[in-house]
Amino acid sequence: MTRKIDTEYDGSDLDKAQRASFLHWCAAKQESVNLDSSIELKYLQKRKILGTGSFGQVHLVKHTTSNEYYALKMVYKATVVQLAQQDHILNEKTVLTCLNSPFIIRLISTFQDTDSVYFLLEPVIGGELFVILRRCKRFNEKSAQFYSACVGKKINKMFFFEAFEHMHSKSIVYRDLKPENLLIDQKGYLKITDLGFAKFVYDKTYTLCGTPDYLAPELISGKGHDRAVDWWTLGILIYEMIASFPPFYAKTRIQTYDHIIKDRCVFPAHFTTSVCSLIRKLLHKNPPKGWVLSKEQQTMFDNIDGLKILIGKNFVN
Repeated sequence: MTRKIDTEYDGSDLDKAQRASFLHWCAAKQESVNLDSSIELKYLQKRKILGTGSFGQVHLVKHTTSNEYYALKMVYKATVVQLAQQDHILNEKTVLTCLNSPFIIRLISTFQDTDSVYFLLEPVIGGELFVILRRCKRFNEKSAQFYSACVGKKINKMFFFEAFEHMHSKSIVYRDLKPENLLIDQKGYLKITDLGFAKFVYDKTYTLCGTPDYLAPELISGKGHDRAVDWWTLGILIYEMIASFPPFYAKTRIQTYDHIIKDRCVFPAHFTTSVCSLIRKLLHKNPPKGWVLSKEQQTMFDNIDGLKILIGKNFVN
């Protein structure tokens, strides 16, 4: 049976968990960002290719009347249908319209024609963090501090990652943090992109998705997962930035999963005590609900001014 969702539907026929999730989704939609309907696809002039993916390409485009530049993500309909990813694409649009953070890529408008679906996004032309990391081999602790803090803020001496906090406040779990999905803007700060795996989750969800090296144990075991998987991926990211490789790396995917389940994480000698403590906290197999970093585990971020991060200024004291 297909249920029609309209303004009169209140989810009263759902069970408790489903209705709570539905109401969270409604609340997020009410705060959604208005898309710009004045921009037309025919006035967007392609200037260069910014990237190529499984479903299509991303172009830097110029609006011929306003001279504004944007990133145009072009998704091939035939490929989407062939890979049965229609829900994946629709979900990405829904999630993007519910988010408004300086550390998350901003959706400006959407279009479609016979062959493709288009996402018009703010231009972030500094490239992927992945490319910078591979070029540098590995980051020192100060650089890792900078990049991990770009999506965060410090409030009352407690460190919170703003992009995740923003998503989680709307019951959205990201599930795909990795260097390839972090873009560098013109000031050198990071923005999260590619929200195709993001999902509204109130209690738990059971879909297996993400990058093998970044999967949390509960994703692999199929026991169900929630927002805690995002904090796990942050721990993996910090480790990879400083080590140049993820903590559970192995030659095969099965071996990687085995290392994750058995917690075979070894820290290189150049890792400081504070970094090891922070990563251990983030790579928590069964994190208590609402946990925060202890004072000792926040020493990596002691010289961070969260307000300056949010307004895009130098933040290292």
